[in-house]
Amino acid sequence: MGALELEREVLGRPLRVSVLPCRADLSVTIRGGDAPHVGSVTVARNGKIVSKWVGQGHRDDVVGDRFAEALSKKAGGTVCATCGIHYEAATREQLAEIIAACEELLQIVLKREDFYGVNPNFEQKHGAGGLPGQVDI
Repeated sequence: MGALELEREVLGRPLRVSVLPCRADLSVTIRGGDAPHVGSVTVARNGKIVSKWVGQGHRDDVVGDRFAEALSKKAGGTVCATCGIHYEAATREQLAEIIAACEELLQIVLKREDFYGVNPNFEQKHGAGGLPGQVDI
């Protein structure tokens, strides 16, 4: 199963969400606007934030937290959400539109049942314990 890539135009610029399944876990990137970047990194497990970094002066964690919490609750595993959205001189109304678009994209991801739980093909091939000689660090 490959990554899911979603894109929506918001205020004339692209807003993108990428979801990469990693067995029962997900790596998510939310980026867009005038200057996509890494503004926050949120890690959640079973619907609860366990770790977070936010760049100085950034508020990307508002969106990143929402994705990490919701997707980890549904996936039952760990979700790392990296978020970097920047729209130059956005008004409060425009920020509300950006956040609403992010929520719509999140709802699309939440409806995708193929991204949740351990990949059965992996377990059939390698067993529940993972790859031979595999060590989780």
